[in-house]
Amino acid sequence: TIMNQTFVPPTPLNPEHTEWADVCHFGGVLAACRYRFDEALGRYEWVETGPVIKPEEGSFSEASVIPYGDEWIVAARSKPGPIGWMRTPDLFGKVSPVTWPEDVYHNGPITAFRCLDGTIRLFTGDMKVSPYFNGRNPLYCWEIDPDRGFKASNRRVVLDTLVSRLPFPILFQPQVSPIVDYAKVLPHTG
Repeated sequence: TIMNQTFVPPTPLNPEHTEWADVCHFGGVLAACRYRFDEALGRYEWVETGPVIKPEEGSFSEASVIPYGDEWIVAARSKPGPIGWMRTPDLFGKVSPVTWPEDVYHNGPITAFRCLDGTIRLFTGDMKVSPYFNGRNPLYCWEIDPDRGFKASNRRVVLDTLVSRLPFPILFQPQVSPIVDYAKVLPHTG
């Protein structure tokens, strides 16, 4: 089975930051992974895997895990289909059924984060609204409301490679457009 880590940083599971979690994909299915700091070894080790999360059809990849009050939210790219959203009080227990809102049409990597203002934001492309009919340019950001069926709103452009006029190297053929694959949002470290 092919395993790939998440595209977002792990999330702390306890206030001491000795345990962390992320949701990885394993050959089209997801599972939460717990990491614990081992003082004797001086590193974090993978110590637990949660239950398998799989869609009824197709496959999952590129999951994001988001703390939300007393719950956890998991967002995942699906093939085929819209982004799947789940919530659970325990990443290593039973996960809720998948919610499939269809207001974002993606065909590229996704990342989702709970930002410092408490808002959950989704970052991906959307072929249906891209002026280039390209699901990987521009990179958009939506605000996600978990309490309204994970409804997406307030779409904004984060980066449009053609409008920004970034100095792309000659790696791109004239018929190929530069792309923006995904965003990483990292907390301020002080």
